[in-house]
Amino acid sequence: MASASASKSGPPEDPAGPVESTTPRAARTHPRDTPPIRRDGVPRRPGARLAAAFLITTCAGLLVACGGPELDACAPAAVAASTATTGVATSTADAASRIALVAADEPYYPTTEELEAAAQVIVRGRVETSCALTRDGVDERVAEVVVRAAVGGRPAADEVVSVAYLPPDNGTPMSADLVTGQEYVLLLTAFDDGHHALVNTTQGYRRIDDSGALIREDGEITLSAGSLAELGLTG
Repeated sequence: MASASASKSGPPEDPAGPVESTTPRAARTHPRDTPPIRRDGVPRRPGARLAAAFLITTCAGLLVACGGPELDACAPAAVAASTATTGVATSTADAASRIALVAADEPYYPTTEELEAAAQVIVRGRVETSCALTRDGVDERVAEVVVRAAVGGRPAADEVVSVAYLPPDNGTPMSADLVTGQEYVLLLTAFDDGHHALVNTTQGYRRIDDSGALIREDGEITLSAGSLAELGLTG
């Protein structure tokens, strides 16, 4: 008969005690940890949003003086310099790989709460100018947007934010169309270098009409009443 003092089955306990997760607490508890779904109803793979952002910000890193008379940020020398400083590869194979990731995994947010939680910055602003680039066969664009109002008050009114996005006919299924002179609500991801990108190319921007109302297409979710009020808009 086995001794009552026999060791229990299972792996031995670590004498040093349990290992604390190295993941920052905020990253484990933030609402954005819940993966959104794609438009086909399938949960997005972890990291897909970063893959989309990686492609869409290859132009964002180039913005130096996008609104300048010669659009220096779009000059070939600026492209080469940006590649050297940002580490963005320029091979055709790399571009094709990034395009495939964006096409397959661009996130979609089915509720107002999830959409607003995904945005680090929500602003009302007017597109003043933009510049175009083609890198590795991918058309990209950076818009300079003058802020009129922002949820939470940041960025402040009259500040300029730089927004990178994929324009229509860019060679991928995903695109946005920010028109110079038009006023929009923009839901943005913010990056450490000060640049921004749309949370996605279908829900990341909304047009505003001349009466100050948010233009809502059929089937589109609206913003929360609190956000609309902070932006000085009606739904």
